[in-house]
Amino acid sequence: MGNGSTLQGVPKGADQIRQYHPTLLIIDEAAHLDDFEGSYSAADPVCNQIIAVSSAAPGWFGDIVTQALEQSG
Repeated sequence: MGNGSTLQGVPKGADQIRQYHPTLLIIDEAAHLDDFEGSYSAADPVCNQIIAVSSAAPGWFGDIVTQALEQSG
């Protein structure tokens, strides 16, 4: 890209994310990734921003979304 940044698709999994040092991580369908918590934990120390979107499903992503909604309401 013009500013020297790159866009990289990364397979699911915390070990996959650890191979990179992303500034921004976008995760689609986070609730459906059985290892989303590990992936988030691997990315959190190096990312400036993590964006996770998903349709509804039980699991860690659903739990943190529910907690955030309860705290805001």
